Amino acid sequence: MGTTTGLQLDQRLSESIGDWISHPVTANIAANTVIQCNHLGQYDNAGDKYWENQWVFITSKNNANIERKVRFSYTANAVLNVYGNNLTADTNVADIRIYRHSHTQKLRAINDAIREIYPDLFREVDDTSIVCNSALYEYNLPTTIHNGEVRQVLINTSVMSTVAEEWDRVWNWAVINSGQSIHLPALFSTGRALRVIGIAPINTITNACLDTIPISSEPELALLTAYSKYKLYQQVGSPVSSQDTNRYDTEVAKAYAEYLRLLPRGRMSKPATTIKFRGF
Repeated sequence: MGTTTGLQLDQRLSESIGDWISHPVTANIAANTVIQCNHLGQYDNAGDKYWENQWVFITSKNNANIERKVRFSYTANAVLNVYGNNLTADTNVADIRIYRHSHTQKLRAINDAIREIYPDLFREVDDTSIVCNSALYEYNLPTTIHNGEVRQVLINTSVMSTVAEEWDRVWNWAVINSGQSIHLPALFSTGRALRVIGIAPINTITNACLDTIPISSEPELALLTAYSKYKLYQQVGSPVSSQDTNRYDTEVAKAYAEYLRLLPRGRMSKPATTIKFRGF
């Protein structure tokens, strides 16, 4: 299974709402609060203050993953003056994105979507970290499947070794202790490994410049983008003025309808599950 970066998720969401401008700076960022990017002149109608109160998100080099609000912009020299402490001086050309809605808002929407969309989108788990003890029926489940769902449990046919293992199905296991432990139907000899197969929520994104999620197919990404847009419009619509409420309510409804339209094709297929009766 492929992966998708946090920056790619940010771009997909930004493009879906018409809030996508990305260019390299045209002068290396210095230890001050100035960002120069001649490419921005094509958007500002030759006027100062065009970018005022919008957001600059730096995606590479020494200031990667830093976002600043624009204090003032000067069209003549293509300079953005941003709020906050001095940036770190760069010796290489960095890439920036300019937003109406901040990267912080977008990342919150993406992470809310990742949490809420489970189990339609999920991370596959295939964990062999549990080693049996012939005196125990119960074992702590691996953290890889916490908050998820165990679908199958297998036991290796011999004591674990460096060679490839063969696996037999375990029947009548049960997840107990609020999803933290697994109860086995029998005692298995010390040294044999359990193989826990299932699903768990996709990891959220902390640093969009570094983090990835374990999905990459277009239907799945389209579904996640649609739900992220829905969460973003919910977020930015809550504090708006009364005259804008209807507009945001409409956008929220449209984004959710898009998610529902994409759901049948974008929903992931779960691994097979063990039927809870003894085998042959």
